[in-house]
Amino acid sequence: MKTPHKPYPSWYLNITPDNSSYFYCVGSGKTKDEAIANALSQLVSQLGVEVSSSYHSDAKIENHILTKKLQQKINIEVENIRISNYRVTDIEKYKYNEILVRIQSNRAKIVSALKEEIDTSHARIKKQIALVSNHNQLESEYQINRLKEVINTLTPKILILGTLDNSYDTKEHYRLIATIDKLLDELHRKMLFNIEGDHRFVPILEGQVAKLGYNLSKNSNALVFKVTVNESIINATSMVKIALFNITLALYQKNQLIGKKNMRFKERYSNDNVNLNRNIIIHFEEKIANKNLQELMLREPD
Repeated sequence: MKTPHKPYPSWYLNITPDNSSYFYCVGSGKTKDEAIANALSQLVSQLGVEVSSSYHSDAKIENHILTKKLQQKINIEVENIRISNYRVTDIEKYKYNEILVRIQSNRAKIVSALKEEIDTSHARIKKQIALVSNHNQLESEYQINRLKEVINTLTPKILILGTLDNSYDTKEHYRLIATIDKLLDELHRKMLFNIEGDHRFVPILEGQVAKLGYNLSKNSNALVFKVTVNESIINATSMVKIALFNITLALYQKNQLIGKKNMRFKERYSNDNVNLNRNIIIHFEEKIANKNLQELMLREPD
């Protein structure tokens, strides 16, 4: 006859409800470390559900969508926070190969650490926003896009903080996002492009610039995109000739060089210039396809 297992401890069966000061969770494992890890995993899952629920119902962020990618970021951020903010309140060896634990996580410490990190990041972003106008347009676009990336990485933390502390004003974060979006939109409206240079490549550049959402203009305030080509024919062997093309893209704002990129192409040459030009144009078009302005141009320091 099998000996019945001793009953689970009451603290394991009846998990202490979360309160304004602490989160509680239990876990089991073959070792103490495994039991703690499982308890933390449960706690992460529990908070992740709470944050997601809060996200969907929060009118302050009604213009944002909880995508699968953002949910994954939230879970990662929660996990990172949890690991360093807990203590084991109870531990018991239930069976010879099973350890039970209860953990307690300090809500105030989590909130305090998050507030400090977010407030510091927001202050830094505000300073950088104030400096954007000091750069040329290409550099300004680069800096604004960087700010957009930085502030978007804070969004999961904002969601967590807003869930843990209902008094925290999350609106400030979304005002900063709106400010950055507005800056980028205004800059794009001001960024006019005039494409000059080698007639073979100007139409391709014009098409790419238009595809990126910029306007073409002959206005004196337009950025000037110059494309120049140096080409030569060399004898690779006594029977084979190679055409070398060095294409330079240079971007100017008020006659100041703000971006430059060199591209090199080579093509077998058979005394057929029409076919040679067609092939080089195709290679050039493939090279710049799907590239944004920052990828297309190497920024020159102010």
